[in-house]
Amino acid sequence: MSCLLSKFCSIKSSVYLRKCSVPANNLLARRTFNQPFRNQNRFQNYSNSILKPTLFCLSVSSGAIVLAAIIQYERFHNNAKQISDFKNFYRKITDRQNDGIVSKLKSHWDKFKPSEKIFGTILLLNGFVFLAWQVPRWQHIMIKYFTTNALSKKIPVSSLLLGAFSHSSPIHLAFNMYALHTFCRGVIQPWGEMSPEEFTAMYISSCVVSSLASILFRRAFRSPGVSLGASGAILSVVGYFALSHPHEKLGVIFLPMIQFDAIYALYGIISLDLMGLLFKWQTFDHAAHLGGTLFGMFWYKCVSTYVWDNRRYIVKNWIALKKIVQNQSRKW
Repeated sequence: MSCLLSKFCSIKSSVYLRKCSVPANNLLARRTFNQPFRNQNRFQNYSNSILKPTLFCLSVSSGAIVLAAIIQYERFHNNAKQISDFKNFYRKITDRQNDGIVSKLKSHWDKFKPSEKIFGTILLLNGFVFLAWQVPRWQHIMIKYFTTNALSKKIPVSSLLLGAFSHSSPIHLAFNMYALHTFCRGVIQPWGEMSPEEFTAMYISSCVVSSLASILFRRAFRSPGVSLGASGAILSVVGYFALSHPHEKLGVIFLPMIQFDAIYALYGIISLDLMGLLFKWQTFDHAAHLGGTLFGMFWYKCVSTYVWDNRRYIVKNWIALKKIVQNQSRKW
């Protein structure tokens, strides 16, 4: 499969923000805001606690796995009669639509493969956030909650997740979504090994993990910077893909004649990010990229085998909880 390396897909371009309190030439796409601040005094305490971001990362990651396991169980084990009744009711409602738009949309949606549905959902979320960046009166909200400022005294923990769906540059958004579309097809069933629920859990987890990696590195080395973008999460998909399809052929966009095995591409990405951290290159947020890549590899080697494949324990507790709730409701 000839596809574009996510590392080269996530172009780091300067972002123009209208009526924004942050200098436009300081804000770069995907986890970069690398020009030194003029007012460093407001970040005097570089040893601010990272407890809240770490706890948020662990909570989101574990919560995503639990929720994904429950959703998959309900998808496979829902009562057939309830599904049939709902479909009949839904069909009656949609049949009443004079123009049939709703039913046509649902019919087209059902034709999509799981990977296409997940990609479409992520694309829509990123698209909505991109449009929000274009509203001048919302700039202060976007900067506060949809970017991650590692050296800020108070980091809104939600920014670790929301920042991974944030692109203020159309080129950055386009290349990242192209990379995601290219690789997610290779890891989600039927072509890949992951169920839609497992992929969603990994993607959401990698969003917060890559953001946390960026925060830890920037605080450890006193490196100011505000970050945003989906590159860290996308590189987790690349890491998983490379280990699950090590000999799959990859190519570089606009250069289809250059091809190489996925595993060698992974080695190259890791080496590039390590060099970026060592030499303190400022173009990319190499800590976020490396964190996402390593997390994707960790998911393939450990989480899939020892956590996701043992999700029956989660499902067992979920079933027991449902029974308790049902018994309590009968008593009431």
